[in-house]
Amino acid sequence: MLKVMTLQTFGLVLGVFLVFSSNLNAQLGAASEDFVVKILPQFPAPFSEVRAEANSFTFDINRAQIQWILNGKILAQGIGAKEATFTARGLGALDTLRVVVSPQEGSALEKSFEIRPSAVDLLIETNSFVPEWYKGASLLTPGGELKVVAIPHFVSQGARLKPETLNYAWKVGGRVRGDLSGRGRQTISIKTNPIQNARIPVSVTVSSPQETIQSEASLAVETHTPTILFYERSPLEGVRFFSALSQKVIPAGENIEVEAVPFFMSTASMKDVKFSWKFNNQKVEADPDEPHRFIVTSSEGTKGNATLELVVNGIKNVFEEARSSVTIYVE
Repeated sequence: MLKVMTLQTFGLVLGVFLVFSSNLNAQLGAASEDFVVKILPQFPAPFSEVRAEANSFTFDINRAQIQWILNGKILAQGIGAKEATFTARGLGALDTLRVVVSPQEGSALEKSFEIRPSAVDLLIETNSFVPEWYKGASLLTPGGELKVVAIPHFVSQGARLKPETLNYAWKVGGRVRGDLSGRGRQTISIKTNPIQNARIPVSVTVSSPQETIQSEASLAVETHTPTILFYERSPLEGVRFFSALSQKVIPAGENIEVEAVPFFMSTASMKDVKFSWKFNNQKVEADPDEPHRFIVTSSEGTKGNATLELVVNGIKNVFEEARSSVTIYVE
């Protein structure tokens, strides 16, 4: 059952003049390395606010004349104007940011940056069981398998880059997973701890072959204990899946057929689980053909209540267990 979680984060095209790129190149002034520029966020989203800040450890930048130029137009300027903000354009659009710093002593220094937002979506899929009629998402359970797919949206020179040509660096639980990373490896599968619930952080950094476009995305997936819901099966209507039972009142002399539906067991088939029933704390053997069904009968003139309990255990994953109960009242 596919669970879609889409988380978008966005990337920055690291131009050959980008300060945090290995291809940094100052265009003017032999001492342009005397100041640095930080762009935050490093991977801005389309149409998001971008903040640029200049600093220097060799001269007093607060006394320097600073001019910020975005796409050929002055964005900000003044003495000590070491910060500038602007809104990034859409996916694949190119913004060119220049900063010219004139110290009180010495010649003007300049740096240039190319900013092109890109995006990565993350989709997740689990292998836990849910019935066919269930419209929600299947949840990850201890011992289950988590599949994560990165969907990059990289645009260069008006064309989208193919996902299989990109490089993927994955982290799981904060650890670099070199065994899952590499060119074209946009899909990973993770086996979860079978004993206890956990929160699993997953992140990926995607980059183009020349590393001129880069983006990252992250999410955290929590495992959940499997659960059981009970439904009434009617001879005329079939199973009443629209209303789960926690208790049920029946007239004396009538019967009720209860159908148990486990949710989120780490199995694709109910053949891989075992049903163990108790009625008023007494073990009752499950029907070998329909172990998920139980019929409660009552006699004329009787009153009282009874508790129907069920434990479902995984056969392949012996640590996996779900349990629940329903109370039947006879009046």
